[in-house]
Amino acid sequence: MKAIIFDLDDTLYDCTGSLLEASRKRAAKVMVKAGLPCTEEEAYLMQKELSEKYGPYYLVFNEMAKKFGWNDSFVDSALKAYNSNEV
Repeated sequence: MKAIIFDLDDTLYDCTGSLLEASRKRAAKVMVKAGLPCTEEEAYLMQKELSEKYGPYYLVFNEMAKKFGWNDSFVDSALKAYNSNEV
């Protein structure tokens, strides 16, 4: 082997983009199961729209919790599902 190539910034392969969809779907499922008054698809799209509007570092789950009057445990549950290592 003459070389090993690392792509840490998604230049050669969009790894982040492929992981985002699964992460958002996991979070949407948990949020709806916790009682969020919408479908999983609507929760998924809300995450996507907020991220596209405000950027990747925006506190999406905090914004959703504020919109629906939910507390920090809602945000914690959504983050835990979003960051789980299931692919």
